Amino acid sequence: MNRQDALTTSLYSQLLEEAIANECIAYYPGLQGSFAKEKRREKLYWYWIGRINQRVSRIYIGPDNLETQKLVNNLEQRKDVALDAIKSLKKTAKAYKGASGQINEPSHFKVIKSLSEQGLFKKDILLIGSHGFLSICNALGISVENSFLKTTDVDFVRPQGITLAIPNNKDIIDIPSAISRFDKNFFPIPKLDNKEPSTSLQNNTSKIKIDFLTTEESGRKNVFYEDLGIAAESLKFMSYLLNGDIFKGLIIGNYAIPVNLPDPARFAVHKLIISEERASFFQSKSKKDRSQASVLLDYLINDDSEHLEDALLACKTIKGAVKNIKKSLLKLNDDSIVKFITKVLNDEPSEDSGMHF
Repeated sequence: MNRQDALTTSLYSQLLEEAIANECIAYYPGLQGSFAKEKRREKLYWYWIGRINQRVSRIYIGPDNLETQKLVNNLEQRKDVALDAIKSLKKTAKAYKGASGQINEPSHFKVIKSLSEQGLFKKDILLIGSHGFLSICNALGISVENSFLKTTDVDFVRPQGITLAIPNNKDIIDIPSAISRFDKNFFPIPKLDNKEPSTSLQNNTSKIKIDFLTTEESGRKNVFYEDLGIAAESLKFMSYLLNGDIFKGLIIGNYAIPVNLPDPARFAVHKLIISEERASFFQSKSKKDRSQASVLLDYLINDDSEHLEDALLACKTIKGAVKNIKKSLLKLNDDSIVKFITKVLNDEPSEDSGMHF
C-alpha cells in the first residue's frame, strides 16, 4: 500500500471542502439555460433546461412546493456564484491532478456527473465497485495501481425499502430517460427472463455499463424503484456492506462531485467475501476484488485496526461470510493481512469455528 504525499492529500482536502460547500451547484451547473415547471401525473415539477456538452438537457430540481421555489429563486440569484464555484473547483481539481492525484476515467465521470445533476445521490444511493474503491482510496490518501481501477462498470447500490424512509419519496428521476438524454447510445439490458425488469444500462459505443444493485431481503430477484424508474438486482451479502456508516467522498474529473460511499472497512471485507461468490469465468474479477481488498486492509490494519476488527466481527452472524473470507485469505500473498484477520475471526466462536489456518 502506497500513500499519497502531503501536497496531494492537502489538495484533496481542499477539493472535498469546496465540493461539499458548493454541493447545490449540481442542480445548476452555471450554464446558459432557464428554469421551467412541467406537469407530470397531475403534479408540477421544476426543471432546469439548458445545454450541456452541446446537447439540450433537463435537470430535475424538485416538486412545485415552497421549498423548491425558494431553491429556484436562490439559484437564479446566485448564477454568478455558481459559475465562480465551478471555476474554482476546476482549478483545484487541476492542481490535484497535477500533484499526482488520481482521477476517475473522464467518460465515466461524465456519466456519474449527469446522474448526480438529476439528484441521484439525494436518493440514498451509494457508489461502489472500482469507482467507489478509487473514491475511498483518495479520501484515505492511498495511491493505487491503474490495473486495480480498470473497469467498464459504474455500480450503484440502494437498500430495499429506502423509499419508505426518505422524504419526497415520490420525486421521480427516471434514470433510463435521464441517461438517454445525456447519451442516446445507452439502452436497458434485458434480463434472460423477460418478465424481470432491467437493472442495467449499457452504452453500445463506449461499452460503459451502469448497474443498480440492492440488498437481498424480500426474496425478490429484482426490485423496481418507482422514484428511479429502474430496478435493482438483489445480491447476497449486500446488507452487510450497507449496514456500516455512510462515508463521504468525491468523484473527480475536470472538477469534483460529492458522493456517498460504503464504510471503508466493510467495503474491504465485503470484497473478500464476494470474491468467492463469482462464477469460474469471472475469476479475473475475483482477483481484482482481492487486490482492492488488500490495499484497503493494509491501510486499515496500520491506521484503523479497531474499525476493521468491528467489521470482521460483524461477519460472524452472517451465514457463509466467514467461510468465504477464509477461502479468500488462502489466495492472498500478504502474511500480515492473513495473520490479522485469522486472529480476529478465531478469537471467538463463529459459524465456521471448525475451520482454522
